[in-house]
Amino acid sequence: MPGVNRSSRLPAAVLGFVVLCAGAWLSTGPPRITLLNAALRIDYPWPRGTGAAICCLGALALAWAIPRPTLRRVATVLALGPLLIAIHLLVWKLEIATPALSFRGLFGTTTIAWPEVARIDLLAGAIVVDAKNGSRVTIDTTDFAADQRASVERTLARHVAEHGGPAPRVIVPL
Repeated sequence: MPGVNRSSRLPAAVLGFVVLCAGAWLSTGPPRITLLNAALRIDYPWPRGTGAAICCLGALALAWAIPRPTLRRVATVLALGPLLIAIHLLVWKLEIATPALSFRGLFGTTTIAWPEVARIDLLAGAIVVDAKNGSRVTIDTTDFAADQRASVERTLARHVAEHGGPAPRVIVPL
């Protein structure tokens, strides 16, 4: 991959930095929550994933402006991180419905039927749902607003209680 000529290196780096910052700004924020009759669906709106992809383009422009080929290759590999985040944000979906809890992420979909729930742990930045067969759904709630997390906790507790499962446990970190 050839680099930028000497005279346009600084403008390319500035443009790459501006695009990277704009993409990073677009990719932040809480997920979208959709309340259905007896279900709750949470996913990230498409501008979040698009913002991370734009961030990747800015990082690639910065990498392109680096004069040394070895450093340019390293920066190009590092620029793929925002691309993975973009795919993650576009694919991520949590659905808490009557038949089961369904979580779709970067590495596939996990579904746990309510009678199969063995344990629910409420951690500081996550909610962990363990099934009797050993499968696990970890819901990262660091981006959630307080009311979104409360809605998820209430909906989980209601569905588990309806099917005779265990009450959620609050785990306090030391």
